[in-house]
Amino acid sequence: MVLNDSILWPLQERLNVIDKLIAENQNLLDRLLDLYLSGEFAKEMLIDRKKRLENTIGALEKEQASLVDQLAQTLTEKQIQGLQDIATRISEGVGEADKNFEARRRIIEYLGVEVTLAVENKEKVVCLRCEFSLNSLLIVSSNTRNAE
Repeated sequence: MVLNDSILWPLQERLNVIDKLIAENQNLLDRLLDLYLSGEFAKEMLIDRKKRLENTIGALEKEQASLVDQLAQTLTEKQIQGLQDIATRISEGVGEADKNFEARRRIIEYLGVEVTLAVENKEKVVCLRCEFSLNSLLIVSSNTRNAE
């Protein structure tokens, strides 16, 4: 996740460059169509150039989508402060957690860990989720008997 403007600025600048390159390559593709329609160049030569331009545009659009995703994952100052508060609380309880079950439980609560046990398609499954993760982890039992 992106945490501050010093990291955001280069991403935004790269996104601006990518946007311009997509527009330029699309413009070249349009001009290529005009050349084909004019009949001044051999079709085979134009087809090869068209494929290269389409590949370039596709790669640029893929990078554009990646940059947009990165920029969408930025944290606000309030979120950063919340993460720092949680990290402080956890670090204060880590030493105690070795000997104290309640301290371990508090750490799990600070992290927002949720575990769901279920039976799906006659298989025992565990779904694990954490406050700080965008994804869930699904574990299908491989060493226990099928649920009945």
